Amino acid sequence: MTGAGAVNWSEGAIDCCPKADVGMPSISPTSRKIRIVSLPDWFIGLIRCPITGSELMLASPTQLQSLQERQERGTLATKLGRTVSDRPTQGLVSSDGLWFYPIERGIVSLLPDDAVPLLAETQSTKVSLSR
Repeated sequence: MTGAGAVNWSEGAIDCCPKADVGMPSISPTSRKIRIVSLPDWFIGLIRCPITGSELMLASPTQLQSLQERQERGTLATKLGRTVSDRPTQGLVSSDGLWFYPIERGIVSLLPDDAVPLLAETQSTKVSLSR
C-alpha cells in the first residue's frame, strides 16, 4: 500500500510464457511496460464474483476508461473505501455490472475487500439528488 488506506496496484511487465500450456503469465522485473494478459476462457468460466456469485468477464475498454477517469480524479475506491492509487489497466467485472476486480502482474485479485464498485458515481449521485 502507498500511504495509509491506499491500494497500490503496481504496474509491471507481463509476458505469457511460451512454454506454459495454460497461458500463465510471467513478470519481467526489468521493464515497466504493461502488456495485456490473455486469460484462458476455461479459467474465466470457472471463477465467480465472490460478492454476488455472478459470472465474471474481462472489463471492456469503456469500463476501464471510466475507472481510469475516477482514479485520476481520486474518487476510485475499494469496497472498504480505500483509495486506489494505481491506474487500472485490466480486470474482471461481474456480469451484473456491480464489481470490478483488478488484474495486476497477471494475477486476478478476487478478494471482496479489494473489489471496486462500478456504480459508485451513480449511487452517490442518486443519494445527493434525493436529499
